[in-house]
Amino acid sequence: MRNARSPHSAGRCRRLRPRWRRRRSPQFFLQAGSFRKQVEADKVRAQIILLGQDVRVERVTVREEPWFRVLVGPFTTREQLNLAQKTLAGSGYKNLLLQQRQVR
Repeated sequence: MRNARSPHSAGRCRRLRPRWRRRRSPQFFLQAGSFRKQVEADKVRAQIILLGQDVRVERVTVREEPWFRVLVGPFTTREQLNLAQKTLAGSGYKNLLLQQRQVR
């Protein structure tokens, strides 16, 4: 009986390339406030834009109620974060909450 060989095994190995995953890099945000009404969050957003910061309003649901978070960032380094925190604190935003998120 002869050995049956498939056309793919005739001395050739097919090498699989490893899949490279993109490293997840942390991004930091400062939460400058959380409001029940979007209009209030938008006012704070406008004030922070005038300070030269990147800022967005994020809608979340907490206990089945909408809340609007004012997030400053993203920052990829602690140095950027600290500088923004000093700028915001100098303008009266003292109770800032730090958020870290993994982004691909």
